[in-house]
Amino acid sequence: MNRNQRRLDKKQGAPAAPAQSQAAQAQTWFGQATQHHAAGRLDEAEAAYRQVLALAPRHADGLHLLGVIHHQTGRHAAAVELIGQAIAANGNAPFFHANLGTVLLALNRPADAVAALKRALALKPDHAEAHNTLGNALKDLGRLDEALPHYERAVALKPDYANAHNGLGSARQAHGRLDEAAVHYRRALALNPGLVVAQVNLGKVLKDLGDLDAAAAHLRHALSLEPGNADALNNLGALLQAQGRLDEATACLRQAVTLAPDDADAQLNLSRLLAGDILVRDPGLLRQALSHAERARDLRPGHAATLDTVGTILQRLGRLDDAARHYRQALALTPGDAEIVYNLGTTLQALCQQDAAADLYRQSLALDPNQVDARFTLGLIQLAAGDLVAGWAGYETRWRTRQMAPHWRPFPMPQWRGENLRAKRLLVWGEQGLGDEVMFGSLLPDLRARVAAEGGQLVVECEPRLVGLFGRALPGVVVRAPSSGLGKVPVVTDVDLHLPMGSLPALLRPGLADWTGAPFLTARADVAASWRDRLATFGDGVRVGICWRSGILRGDRSGAYTSLADWRPLLTLPGVIPVTLQYSATEAEIRPVEQDLGITLHRWPDLDLREDIEGLAGLMTGLDLVISAPTAVGELAGALGLPCWRVGTNTDWSGLGTAARPWFNTMSVISVTETAPEAADCVAVAAHRLYAMTGRPADHLLPCPTSCFPL
Repeated sequence: MNRNQRRLDKKQGAPAAPAQSQAAQAQTWFGQATQHHAAGRLDEAEAAYRQVLALAPRHADGLHLLGVIHHQTGRHAAAVELIGQAIAANGNAPFFHANLGTVLLALNRPADAVAALKRALALKPDHAEAHNTLGNALKDLGRLDEALPHYERAVALKPDYANAHNGLGSARQAHGRLDEAAVHYRRALALNPGLVVAQVNLGKVLKDLGDLDAAAAHLRHALSLEPGNADALNNLGALLQAQGRLDEATACLRQAVTLAPDDADAQLNLSRLLAGDILVRDPGLLRQALSHAERARDLRPGHAATLDTVGTILQRLGRLDDAARHYRQALALTPGDAEIVYNLGTTLQALCQQDAAADLYRQSLALDPNQVDARFTLGLIQLAAGDLVAGWAGYETRWRTRQMAPHWRPFPMPQWRGENLRAKRLLVWGEQGLGDEVMFGSLLPDLRARVAAEGGQLVVECEPRLVGLFGRALPGVVVRAPSSGLGKVPVVTDVDLHLPMGSLPALLRPGLADWTGAPFLTARADVAASWRDRLATFGDGVRVGICWRSGILRGDRSGAYTSLADWRPLLTLPGVIPVTLQYSATEAEIRPVEQDLGITLHRWPDLDLREDIEGLAGLMTGLDLVISAPTAVGELAGALGLPCWRVGTNTDWSGLGTAARPWFNTMSVISVTETAPEAADCVAVAAHRLYAMTGRPADHLLPCPTSCFPL
């Protein structure tokens, strides 16, 4: 016996070696080890177990319990080796097999764990802990029907077994029996209030039951017991997102993925939160969302919902082919998922594959007749094809879609369905943004005439910036700003019926022959005169106003928009005086292009192109031509009766199956085609048209990319 051994003997009170046989010494050490182990003194217990094994290398209980300590301290692989040696020394000990199953489960080897636990139960059928752990292993393998009876048996054998009640609750929850699951979670917590996993599970099930406040309380309590519990943080983050508390939700989910970077659910939830706003303007945020979604995909290959999420984010970043590939992979796993079928349809529609998209929308509806987003989007394709009857019927479902439902205004009075308006006061209210209000507003003069002929009264609520323009266009009509915010019950007492403005076409112009497209807005005379004087200082030339993109910068809309640099062929045409109408342009965007091309893009610091619509209308009336992407600028030009060229995609539903815009008879369309596949090509076509108008030399022009549009 060396000096260190004698010192340890003295410290732990072990008898001197000469007084005992080697076997007796081993057993004495074993007794000391189990005392330390029971008291939680794991270092001392481990040292004593090693003394046991030094004296008796095949001491089965010593090998087993040293393996248990390794498991308790996170050394699971070594634990498997030690407990395996214990089983080799004594294969008839059920607890050895049961604990081996527990360690194998910790190593994420559920199939091996099942085999070990079944051996334990063959030796001891009434082993409650083995039944519970076997239930956990089977659940991890997705074999819930097999797991359930083992949880039930564990509870029957040991009614005060908190972990077994938690396991049974999880099995009930997985089978959708949420109320029963909550009962078992509460029983587990009554037996062991500190059982964090039961606190988290009860929070999850209460969230699914819609009791968000109680769910949050349990999840927060779990975090008070274990602040670094990634599962609790993940679920609290998802709950806070459902409550609209997005900053708090983001903080929780970011902490969850930091603590548990391999938690696929947390990665997926964070990606969905970051990309949750369908109108998000920050591509950087979408790229963050994509990185988390791709991490979830890599952690959990073959998970359809994750592939669907990756596809959705890729689509919004404009990576349409990649998005379609992910959707198809998801559908290969879950071919009956109406939502994923719909998502693939939206991607093909963005790729201008209208017929294929329409087929997918019909397939989505066949799978789920309540898939209202598919019905609405199919309606847009039908409108684009000129099928106005079916198209407008589909368009009327817009208020039930995810994008539009939050914008419904719940008026207390009925919606007008086209009945006679004698002695009735009808309120028509704007929807979907400035450009849409101008487009749909082009039907208001027709409605005004009908209401007057039937002896009714008309009230129009529109975007505040449009009140002056609409008021001049509708003499005798009350035109005002909206009376309430979104989602709030409007405080309106002076009308009998209401109608969202986008429902006017189906009621007033059901067939293409009913469309006239006459201008209906006029700029304020004094403002227009002032702008004519200012523009006159530029001398001779064609005054051309340009607008190259929307203020919403999403990848899936990029096909209809350009950068300012794409306008080089037009901006450098001799005789053209370019004027910016781009309401979201910055000096940092404009100046480099001016310097590169050696031109001036005219703009005025005293005109706010976004907010001062009266000023914008006045400026536009002094121009010879407006060329615009699909934005409110082009709609305003058409409504004012100004010559306007619209550049964009040929799948725009508002063309109503024509090559023009029936809403405005002074607007022509230059759209993407197979021979001009990019919006920038449309700008080149516009430059050739303008060159033909000016008649001045323009040697810098490249050949026209398409002959589809006569010059």
